Amino acid sequence: MRSDHADLLSYYNTTMCLLYRLYYKLLEFENVISSISDVDCNNFINSYYGKLVDGLNHSAELHVPTYYKNDYKFWWSQQLSCFKDNAIKSNKNWKDAGRPRTGPIADKRNADKRSYKKMLYRERRAETQCYTNDLHHLHDALMSKFGVHFWKCWRSKFKKANKTSRLIDGLADDTQIAEKFAEFFQKTCTSFNESQSNRLRCMFSDRYQDYVGDPFLDEYKFGVELVETVLSQMKRQSSRPRSIND
Repeated sequence: MRSDHADLLSYYNTTMCLLYRLYYKLLEFENVISSISDVDCNNFINSYYGKLVDGLNHSAELHVPTYYKNDYKFWWSQQLSCFKDNAIKSNKNWKDAGRPRTGPIADKRNADKRSYKKMLYRERRAETQCYTNDLHHLHDALMSKFGVHFWKCWRSKFKKANKTSRLIDGLADDTQIAEKFAEFFQKTCTSFNESQSNRLRCMFSDRYQDYVGDPFLDEYKFGVELVETVLSQMKRQSSRPRSIND
């Protein structure tokens, strides 16, 4: 999935609607947690976790595009992006001017379009020549990537190696491993002193009733229009770290 190509505003709205329902259920569970059995508590946690994951996956399927293997163009460069941006900008200026057939605006638009197509054709052609005995071109393309983007580019062109079998505490079955982890997590998060735990909980509840937080100043206020404006101005492209000289 490509989060940089996602409809972020719709993703946030869908996620908010789905998770708010779970939030209310969590509040109801918190009110009755002291009166239910451990089995019912574990069943609720498992069910809640499954619904939470399903909600996030459903929202991602709706608003985050999915790219499959070999969809990524490892040969795409910053220079190609500049050519593309120039072609889009000059084409927009040409449309705003009434689509003239001749003149400097039309000449600029045609020149940028030709330059972009010429560069695109040359780079696409290089893709078919890269799979030779040497991987020099691929090496140059990967050298321009950093961090996560490097491995995304690598995995888009090469198959992942077969995963080795997992063995945790002598267990290889996923269900048994999950149960082992749940047991360990339960022991780790269990209070050693129940009276001390209750005392601290009561102390927190008493203080939380009078908690108001930091003052909310007018300069912190913002509206939906501002958020929508900022999101619409975000450029959907991969970012790369800036060097010291930039």
